[in-house]
Amino acid sequence: MQIDVILMQQTSVCRNTMLMIAILAGMAFIYTIVGPHPHEGRSIATRSAQPSKAPSTFPAAKEAELNRLKSIIDANSADVQAMTNLANSYYDTERYEEAIVWYHKILEKNPSDVNISTDLGTALWYLQKPDDAIAQFNHSLEINPDHPQTLFNLGIVKLHGKNDAKGAIVAWERLLRTSPNDPRAAQLKSEIEILKKISQNSN
Repeated sequence: MQIDVILMQQTSVCRNTMLMIAILAGMAFIYTIVGPHPHEGRSIATRSAQPSKAPSTFPAAKEAELNRLKSIIDANSADVQAMTNLANSYYDTERYEEAIVWYHKILEKNPSDVNISTDLGTALWYLQKPDDAIAQFNHSLEINPDHPQTLFNLGIVKLHGKNDAKGAIVAWERLLRTSPNDPRAAQLKSEIEILKKISQNSN
């Protein structure tokens, strides 16, 4: 009888392990097919949370472009487009701390820009600040409760930053309910099903 119990426990652990492998593989697929969407808020991509790169690691041409954008802003502090280009350039080169500074400046001028707010949250995630990222995503949802990229990113950070599968499911089910034609819909449905199975098997 004791052996049977042990075998059942081992089988349950094995099943949960396989399910977790499946969901990680699925999430890798989502990250692969969804790249940055500058006009919709940026997606959390395959790279994990990490510190910003040092400016010295970038080509001179990139530094020249950053300096050009800063010169435009110095000449016209109201040029939000130049500020956005600068922030996004820092983001794209993984200089998240500097990107965050400029995202904040943009939001001071345009606090209702949900895409910039979500980009800010995503940059915070890459700086290993899941709580701050979640708070920023929640702010984005105050601006637009059905913003697909925010809901997607919120689910990622809930799951991988806070180990909150239930929170991830809530965010993704809301995304599916409000944006049924989202290109990630089929894969998200699969991930939600796997998460629910893991929850059931762990009870």
